[in-house]
Amino acid sequence: MAGSTVIQRAQHPVFFLEVKPAAYLEGDATPGMADDQMHVRFFILRNLVEISVLHAISALGIRLCLYTYTASTSDLEPAAIARLPTRMNDYAPVECWL
Repeated sequence: MAGSTVIQRAQHPVFFLEVKPAAYLEGDATPGMADDQMHVRFFILRNLVEISVLHAISALGIRLCLYTYTASTSDLEPAAIARLPTRMNDYAPVECWL
């Protein structure tokens, strides 16, 4: 099962969840793609946030990565790991998902 859910109050996001199958943990690139998707989702929702902190969860099978966006500072944790243009680095290690 894969999908996403955004919980809203008065048409403003208060929480969201992205779910991917456990197979996403097996590929080297797929945790990174899931993390990219979370960062894009926060970017899309950021101007709609009316609460001080927006929480979200990325689920890969039964493993979870928790995200927190602070509206006043635009800080997002965990921060994205920069890709290296000349090296194939693991920019979203599976260890991020507990």
